Amino acid sequence: MSLFTKNSSLHNQVVVITGASSGIGKATALHLASSGAQLILLARKPNPLDDTRREVESLGGKATALKLDVTDATRCKEIVSEILPGFFCASTF
Repeated sequence: MSLFTKNSSLHNQVVVITGASSGIGKATALHLASSGAQLILLARKPNPLDDTRREVESLGGKATALKLDVTDATRCKEIVSEILPGFFCASTF
């Protein structure tokens, strides 16, 4: 049973998780797997990251896995450019 429902604030939302291949990042991804959110999983190591994506999908979640080292500013900008088109950002920063 999920803590989230179709009425949850995460249903049909995009959640970006860094460090998703292990530890807290992976645990967060697995916890949110049944939330109805679209997960964007980011991590340095592609093989464990893909394992996390498969686990999320086996739990009924939707996920995209992208290799990213957050210390690489150029790649971070590329990732943002890849994931933002088509998404409406209601928040202002």
